[in-house]
Amino acid sequence: MNNNTKKILLIFIEPTPYILDLVSQDFDEYHHRLEVIFLKNNLTQQWGLTANVCKNPVLIFYKIFIQRKYALVHVAGWSQPICLLIILLSRIFLVPVVVESDTQINPNLTRLKKIIKRVLFPILFRFPRGFLPGGTRQKKYLAHYGVGDYKMIKANMTVDTEKISRYTSSIPNDERCMIRKQYKADEHDVVFLYVGRLLDWKGIRELLAAIKKFDNYRVKVWIAGDGELAEEVREAEKNNNRVHYLGRVSGDLLWKIYHAADVFVLPSHAEPWGLVVNEAMAAGKPVIVTNAVGCVDDLVTHQKEGLIIKPKNITALSDAMQYVLDQPYQRETMGFNAKNRIASWTLQNEARNIIEGWRVFGA
Repeated sequence: MNNNTKKILLIFIEPTPYILDLVSQDFDEYHHRLEVIFLKNNLTQQWGLTANVCKNPVLIFYKIFIQRKYALVHVAGWSQPICLLIILLSRIFLVPVVVESDTQINPNLTRLKKIIKRVLFPILFRFPRGFLPGGTRQKKYLAHYGVGDYKMIKANMTVDTEKISRYTSSIPNDERCMIRKQYKADEHDVVFLYVGRLLDWKGIRELLAAIKKFDNYRVKVWIAGDGELAEEVREAEKNNNRVHYLGRVSGDLLWKIYHAADVFVLPSHAEPWGLVVNEAMAAGKPVIVTNAVGCVDDLVTHQKEGLIIKPKNITALSDAMQYVLDQPYQRETMGFNAKNRIASWTLQNEARNIIEGWRVFGA
């Protein structure tokens, strides 16, 4: 069997809406040659999605390295032992492996971890044929550990921005008003929206602290998601009528909520990429993000598509919220700019970038 008829094996960590949407795209001549497997189900949260989850890791290795069934293996990072071992064995068995990555440089690493990575990663990163970094910061991360530009093609990590844009643009104003009323916001309120897991490093506590400074303003904070801080958010909702907890939201209702809100906020202490930023921009929302969010270099220019602030800084967050409250025209302009900037970040374009990587690196 020659390489033109062999399959491409894609190994992802867990099925998520983004991944399932991506692999459903048209991959040109590779479309009927794709085999997709997932290592775990519901690893980061309860996605509730059905997919082909690996039950026998030994069989994967047998197919890759003994039967040599695949022209190329595409793995999602190196954090999972199976992915790491595939990368290491690829050099021995001469199987082309391409690695996608959303990892950015973490300035908060301990000195010991920095030394270990400085020693080991340049060696590890010689093994794959090539890399598909999610964006600019992810490319800088790989370069930091010695990966040459010739071994990297940016994937431009995204979501189904076309679907989100079409859907939100079709929502009539009376339905938008109904959604706002349902979640205790009237037409005069400025609604700040957070979507994501409710974890400390997501900056939830800073957001809840910042909203306390707006007692004399028509402002609401909607928090959508689930996680270990859910009870704190519920308690904040009881004590502050400007906070409303929406719980876990998905599907069309999530797009309606994006549309009904005014500003999206992601105050994370660290964030490899932040696909919710892509979603919010596709819905035409200005964004307030910290400079720890991995997509910022590619998607957000300060005071153009939104505002960029320092993480773990309640004052910086409240000042940014104050700015968009006081500048309704600028708020609207930033939302317009956000939608324009994200327009070319489609899943089909990401698929084309991945295809280019496969062609260049050996499929």
